[in-house]
Amino acid sequence: MWLGIAIGPTFLKVGVVEGQRLVYREVFPLEARDLGGLLAEADAAYRRVLDQWPVRGLGVALQAVVSYPDGVVRHAPQLAFLQGAPVKFHLERQWSRPVVVASEAQMAAYGEYRLHPEVQRGRSRHLVYLSVEGGLSGGIVVDGRPYWGAHGWAGLIGHIPVQPDGPPCPCGRRGCLEAFVSPQGMLQRLQSVLWRHPQSRLRQIRLANLRVEDVLEAARFGDPAAQEVIEEAAQALGLGVHMVASWLDPDVIVIGGSILGSNDFFVEMVAQRARAYMLAEASPVPLVLPSHLKYLASVWGAALAAETVLTAASPSPRRKAKR
Repeated sequence: MWLGIAIGPTFLKVGVVEGQRLVYREVFPLEARDLGGLLAEADAAYRRVLDQWPVRGLGVALQAVVSYPDGVVRHAPQLAFLQGAPVKFHLERQWSRPVVVASEAQMAAYGEYRLHPEVQRGRSRHLVYLSVEGGLSGGIVVDGRPYWGAHGWAGLIGHIPVQPDGPPCPCGRRGCLEAFVSPQGMLQRLQSVLWRHPQSRLRQIRLANLRVEDVLEAARFGDPAAQEVIEEAAQALGLGVHMVASWLDPDVIVIGGSILGSNDFFVEMVAQRARAYMLAEASPVPLVLPSHLKYLASVWGAALAAETVLTAASPSPRRKAKR
């Protein structure tokens, strides 16, 4: 059995994986606002699991850019108090065992690779996962194994500029891909276009109460303001999918995230826009799919990555010498 832990700005998700079964899962609210508090809350969840399940190892997915294999947080707008923290070092010292630490998107990519039915049916070996959560990030699987890159930064797609004079991005620049497709970016764009659409039913909802789910639902039923924002996001992410396909030539691109990655309507829009960018015969056309594992993708991936990495690192039992 292998333990996966996923940590975001407001949650700590835990799952125990045995083979292709998730035998235990639980989601805890995250109250920590400093490294010490996070370590304490992670330890409480870890001890709770160990009281019930004999886990062989564990992986931790963070909603941050994390260098691999040293597990140092390099960029964490959603978990700012972890900036620069050697999380892997602290967890291994706390638990006295090896821990695989990587970004949420990298872990989720491996989970989708191992368990997505369409990936398994097509015997795909190369996959890219695009995570649309608080921002936009990616994870990569090459020839069946997680690809971390030279420094663990592989898949950092969100801050590729697609429109130099576009909307502001949390990174301080303008026109990044994330500014168009993150839930926060989409809501900000909606506020800027609502004035052009006096008939939009979204004008009846207080802006502070609007959710991306409301925008997606309104777009499905023809609301002009919602359609403008969703179309813009689908075009931008479709361009991102096209760039990823051209650079990496994957078999499959999975779009994940608790909101957009669970919305087949949006994912199909992205797939159509991506195909429109591709040259009919010269460009690779990967399968573009919604997430199969949904909000637990990074938990699954963390557990399965731990199994893969830690099993490979374990010394093989010595064979007895022949006499």
